[in-house]
Amino acid sequence: MTTLTSEDFGLVLGDLVIAKIAAINEKGQGLFSKPNSVGALVQTLPQAPPNPPRRGHLTNEFRIHVEWDFLTTYEQRGGSTIDSYELQIDDGAGGYFVEVCGFT
Repeated sequence: MTTLTSEDFGLVLGDLVIAKIAAINEKGQGLFSKPNSVGALVQTLPQAPPNPPRRGHLTNEFRIHVEWDFLTTYEQRGGSTIDSYELQIDDGAGGYFVEVCGFT
């Protein structure tokens, strides 16, 4: 099973795709399978969270508490369930961001 990614198909989030497949070898192409009976809905990458992360009320000199807005709508999630979020920070001097942790 392979995931195809291309903008050439003209598909948009929520489009139903029904597919069939044929094998090809040195002698040529075989017959196509029957189309899948259910199809598959087009999914996209999730959108960025709508707002920047915020300093949480539990932040103190020993820990950083971060709050953010979860992606809740079908469109924000790209038509799929969000599996996790990745939090990155920098040192405040404009350097590189590094991963602090991913959440499941």
